[in-house]
Order: sequence, then structure tokens, then C-alpha cells
Amino acid sequence: MLRIRYVKIFIVFVLLFSYNNSITIFASKDESESLITVNTTQNSVVLSFINFDSEFTIEDLNDDLEKIIYSGTDYKVTIDNLTADSLYKYRVSTFDVGNVLESVYYISAQTKKNNFYSITSDDINDVDLSLNAVFSKNSVSLEWTEIEGVTEYQIYKNNELLDTIKENNFIDTSRMTDPYIVYEIQFSLPVSDIEKKEIKQFFINKGKSLSEEELNSISVKPYSIIKVVDASLVIPQLASSTIERSFKWTYKTFIANAFVEDPWFNYVTWGTDIKYFSGDNRGFSSTSESYRTKTVGDSIFYNDSTSSEAFYKNVNPTNAYDENYNLVGTKTDSGSNINRIVNSKTASLVDVTVYHKSGNPYAVSTATIDYQLRAKTYKNGSYSFTGVHDRAPSHELYLRINNVTNITLFTHTNEGFEYLAAPSSLAKSFSVSS
Repeated sequence: MLRIRYVKIFIVFVLLFSYNNSITIFASKDESESLITVNTTQNSVVLSFINFDSEFTIEDLNDDLEKIIYSGTDYKVTIDNLTADSLYKYRVSTFDVGNVLESVYYISAQTKKNNFYSITSDDINDVDLSLNAVFSKNSVSLEWTEIEGVTEYQIYKNNELLDTIKENNFIDTSRMTDPYIVYEIQFSLPVSDIEKKEIKQFFINKGKSLSEEELNSISVKPYSIIKVVDASLVIPQLASSTIERSFKWTYKTFIANAFVEDPWFNYVTWGTDIKYFSGDNRGFSSTSESYRTKTVGDSIFYNDSTSSEAFYKNVNPTNAYDENYNLVGTKTDSGSNINRIVNSKTASLVDVTVYHKSGNPYAVSTATIDYQLRAKTYKNGSYSFTGVHDRAPSHELYLRINNVTNITLFTHTNEGFEYLAAPSSLAKSFSVSS
């Protein structure tokens, strides 16, 4: 049962510094104006309101029946009895003394996980990658957990580098022109000493001795946190005419080059005549059918309080060529190690996990393309995708909503085929949420 708690706090200064990992949004560029802070725990979302002198309401947007869960002027409202590691949406509306609507804010808050695991366990991230957002027609405010050891964060907006910062928060006040805005925060952490030794030994076993400088350079683990902001909520003219009730996500791996050599050459499995393998000869594309592997997930929520879920996978052939680019042979990985598990399928949520392992049939068996993806889609239009993937080849994830709106969730470039068989400590973790 959802429970709302609220208190009046007359010393605003206390609110500003009482909660770690809070998020702040200003109603205007003047910081003396009203603002909202958001803090989350495993089971609650705490909303604090600074300089809100007039009455405001909070609406719960987490099911079909949008309902007002609070109305008043209190400085702090706690929404608890929530589920850990879940996405929650709220709308805050402020009114003047004549009860005329003044401003509208949308909040996307993610409750904390119970705990964190490494890739070798049932979960997929060992770092808190939750990202909260508050946005209005004037600005988007993002904040994520401050992580020890991170020296800088790179902020991307719609796949273009926007800024490099040291703080764990960012405010964008630029004009909204697209119905969906994708913000990506990229950062890296050094691996542990034990993992560094494992990496060093891995390359030694492959016949490559790394200098200390090379070892330090490669011994970092990259992370990516992504938030998709639906600008049409605050700018209605950007909205489509459909209601978001169906989702189709597509995850593809591909090789951008036309031809490539495998860094772990093995004539026993390749044969003496093989020099090159076919690539996909393309850049990032949501529509291209040239890829190494593709997985697709469909979820549909119906008005009769039922839902459906479907999964599709495909592996394209690998062509082998001699030194003169003459075709030697063609093989195709079976795809037997690409599978999905349905964690939950209800009238309001479809939750699946995809385990992906597929390789070049000519190459060494350990040099496979690995990733793990957990996809959650909700009847209320929310969604999240969390996981980890090898840093080779290129990885791309797209989402189509209601068979109308296409969103590029991420495009991660191939960093080198050496990463295909590398220790899992070098894999890239990601977290996407709406």
C-alpha cells in the first residue's frame, strides 16, 4: 500500500543539505525562485520543495489511473512503501492564489537497489547507476550517485558531446525542439589490483606484453547512464496522437569495417588460407539489416488488463577470405547461446533478461560477443534497460514506441577486438531509463 508522509520545515537551509544524492531543478534561471529536490532510498522517494509559497499537487503517473496523491503547501513529502530498483513517475503542478495553474514539473525517480553484484552473478552492475530527473518546459535537471574514484563525467545529448564536468549533476536550459531527448553520462573507474593482474596475465597468455603505462591505460571499466526525457509532456505541440502502450526494442552488434583480421589468429581453427573476415561495412543505423547479431523484444499492453511478450534473435553468416580477398568459406554461429528469460509478465509490466554469447565460428571459442540486458517496459509508458556488454564490436540499442516513435538509446563504438575475449572487468556497464 502506498503511503504519503509530509512535514512542514520552516528553515529552508536544512532542506538543501539534509539529503545526499538529491536532485535540484529551478523554475527559472534565478536561483531565488522555486525549486524541487529529489532523494531516493530502496523503498521511498522524498520530494522537497524550496520557495514554493503557493499550493501544489503531486500526481502519481505509475498506472493507468493518474491520481493526485498530495495537495498542499508542505516543504517535504515522502512517498514510501515502494519497490526497490524500480522507476517511478510523478507530476507536480503549482497554482497561484486564484487557483490558476502556474507551472508543471515532471519527475522520474529510480529507487535504490537492495545491493549490487558483479557480472558473474544474477545482477549485471556493481555500481549504482540510478539517475533521477526533474524537468519543466524551461529546463532538465539530472543527478546521479556520486561515485568514488570518478575524475570526470562526459555529458552527451542525442549522441553529441555537450560538456565534461566533475560534479554528479547537470542542468540543461536549452530550448526543447525534439519530442524525446536522450542524455548519456559516461565515466570510467579503475579496476582493482586483482583485476589488473588478471588483465596483465590475459594479454601475456595471448603473446602480448604490456608496459606499465599500457596496462594502466587499459585497466579501466567504462560506465554509461542514460535518461530519456519526454519533452512532449511539457511542450504539448511535440506530442504524437498515440498513447504509449507498446514497445519494440532492437539490440544489434556489428563490425563497421568491410573486412577485418581477428587479433587472436589461430590457423588450427581458421585454416592456412584464411586472412580476413567479412564485416558489415556501415555506421550506426536503426534500419540496417547488416549486422553480426540482432535481438528484438516486443511488449504490448492491452486495454483488457492483459499483456503480451515476444522475443526474436538472428545471427548473420561469417565469410572467410584469403589474402587476396577471395571467398574461402562461410559459417554461421548457431545462436544457441542467445536466450531470454521472462522475469515477470503482468498487466502493467514486462520484465525480461537477455543472455547473449555469439562468436566467429572460425575463431577461438572464447572470443565471443557477450552482453547481458535486462529490459523492463511498463504500461504507463515508462521503460528501463540495464546491462553490460563487451567493448567490441559496435553495439547499438533502439526503441520503437507504439510503432510510431523511434528513439536511439545508445550507440557504442568498437574499441578493439582484443576486448572480445578480455576479462569481464573490462566490460562496459550501462543503464537506460525514461
